[in-house]
Amino acid sequence: MATSGFGQTFFVSVVGGEVREAFQLSHTFYGGIYSTATILSACLLFRFGRLADTWSLSRVTSLAVLVLALGCLLIGLSPGVLVLGTGFVLIRFGGQGLIAHLGVTTAARYFTAHRGKAVALAAAGIPLAEAVLPVSAVFLIGLYNWRFPWLVGCLVLIVLILPLLLFLSARTIAPERDTTLKSEAEGGRINFSRAQVLKEPGFYMVLPAAVAAPFVVTAILFHQAAIAAVHGWSLQLVGSAFTGYAAG
Repeated sequence: MATSGFGQTFFVSVVGGEVREAFQLSHTFYGGIYSTATILSACLLFRFGRLADTWSLSRVTSLAVLVLALGCLLIGLSPGVLVLGTGFVLIRFGGQGLIAHLGVTTAARYFTAHRGKAVALAAAGIPLAEAVLPVSAVFLIGLYNWRFPWLVGCLVLIVLILPLLLFLSARTIAPERDTTLKSEAEGGRINFSRAQVLKEPGFYMVLPAAVAAPFVVTAILFHQAAIAAVHGWSLQLVGSAFTGYAAG
């Protein structure tokens, strides 16, 4: 879950001001690129998220980390807006989408007796990343420029994160989807298909409450560099403030 931080808005937003200046982008156009990339990544997750139910954990983890690493590399080397946008799609799909999806589903699938505790522990990876990644990105920007955190992130994902996750997932068994569905059905649980969920009115009643907070928080975090500039706050102050945000 902490690995997904490389594709989360709190990491992207730290370099927002420098990226806009480098490519001469307005706040609106830059936000539009990121919004489009996020929507496209959601569509990709809608299509490929099911791999968590069919592929082995090590295989689907490798795919997610490599996609995220490629996205970081493209952003770090981007010569123009098109490559930058492609990098955004990949980090949002690989990080904020697929890896976070794997973190929750893995904790829920492989732990039964204390499933709630396992999911809660996995979710703690997000504030861990919030506490570490933004302030690290600010430090790396100070050493070189805004591209440096992305290149270092790509290297960390390939050299450290991928081998670690493959080691941790090496002994997990492949998902047995049919057996799981059968046992749940025998236990009296109703298993809805995706089509049935989309036809359920209750789903659309819950949806606004589920998306309202992420919608607002993502917008504020993404444009925090601009907000900081208006108030005269330094990038170092904004980056360090995420430690308090994570603690909260």
